[in-house]
Amino acid sequence: MTNGGFWKTVLPALEEQFSLDKKLASSKLADLEKGLKKVIKKMDGDEFNLFLAQVVIKASSKQIMGVDLTAQIVALKELRK
Repeated sequence: MTNGGFWKTVLPALEEQFSLDKKLASSKLADLEKGLKKVIKKMDGDEFNLFLAQVVIKASSKQIMGVDLTAQIVALKELRK
């Protein structure tokens, strides 16, 4: 699914804003994917779009852009299906 480094830096910054499990960011990648999928599936379309926008903002502040960021956005969209 995702690059572990990406989520170890971006996900913690989004925990409170999107009520993510506090332990999620320190989880193994497989557990992270399951937990994130559960949270994302509960979001309506507008909330998910806001989540993606915040992911982009947080990622760009960590200098994660371009192809790397696009791959993560695609992975998040796939989790929502």
